Amino acid sequence: KDVKAAAASGGMVIGFHVVMPVVYACFAAMVWIGQRIRTRRTFRNVAVGALAASILFFLVTNFAWWALGGAYPMNFSGLLACFIAGIPYFRNTLLSDLLYTGVLFGGTALAGRRFPVLAEADSE
Repeated sequence: KDVKAAAASGGMVIGFHVVMPVVYACFAAMVWIGQRIRTRRTFRNVAVGALAASILFFLVTNFAWWALGGAYPMNFSGLLACFIAGIPYFRNTLLSDLLYTGVLFGGTALAGRRFPVLAEADSE
């Protein structure tokens, strides 16, 4: 199905919505952000990386939903309405990204302190 037909049917095509490729591209960008801070892990870098990933996902996916989803008028007001509608989701995304980033990176750091062999393997 093409984008217009998918949008007319609520944006769903066999269980996937038209913005799914953009969502996966954002996930790939988040992996890239993580790779960039991997060798320079500080609290600041990890926090900035998590914040950047959340903002990137919000901006890119909401823009894509406006452009491809067919739910909003194709003008500035429609774009603004799309971003405003996404704010509650952004709050939850940001909070969960910060929480889980802290748990995962903090857990790795604690495990490296408790079991030095893990810290050595991580630094290679």
